[in-house]
Amino acid sequence: MLLCDTGVLLAAGNARDYHHAACLTLLRDAEGPLLVPSPVLGEIGYLLQSRVGPHAEYTFLQSFGGNGFHIAEVAEGNIPRIAELVEQYVSLPLSIVDAAVIAIAERLNVTEVATVDRKHFSIVRHGTSPRSRSSPKNSEVGLTGPCAVGRGVTAARGISLPGRD
Repeated sequence: MLLCDTGVLLAAGNARDYHHAACLTLLRDAEGPLLVPSPVLGEIGYLLQSRVGPHAEYTFLQSFGGNGFHIAEVAEGNIPRIAELVEQYVSLPLSIVDAAVIAIAERLNVTEVATVDRKHFSIVRHGTSPRSRSSPKNSEVGLTGPCAVGRGVTAARGISLPGRD
C-alpha cells in the first residue's frame, strides 16, 4: 500500500519538473495499491491545472480505479490528530494537507510516503517508525515517513496509469 504526497504526483505529471524522471521511476517501481489522500486531490488538481494545464488534470483523474490510483479518505477520527500535528509543528509550518497525509498513513499503518517534501516528512514524528529510501536518479525524491508511490506510470502531460501490472 503506497500513499502519495502532492509533490510526487505533480512532478510525475509535469515533464518540466526537476523531479519528473525520478518520480516516474519511483511510481513505476512501487508495488501495491496507489493511494491518494483526499486532501491531496484538491491540491494536485489545482497545481496540475495551473502549472501544466487542464489536460493534465483530466489525465490524472482518468488514472483512478483498477490498478491505478485510489482515494484514501480522511476519517472524522483523523481530525484531532491532524490538529495535533499542525499545532505541534507550527514552526515549520506543517500544512493541513501534510498533516492529513501523516494521519491517514498512521491509521492505515502505512510505513512510507512517496514525497519530494523531505523537510516536513523527515522531521515529523508519528505513530510508525519512518523509513527512508531515495530514488537512484535523484536523492531528493524518495520514500519517507509513513508513505510511498506506485508503478506503471507514464506521463507527457499529466499522470496516466495504462497497463499497470
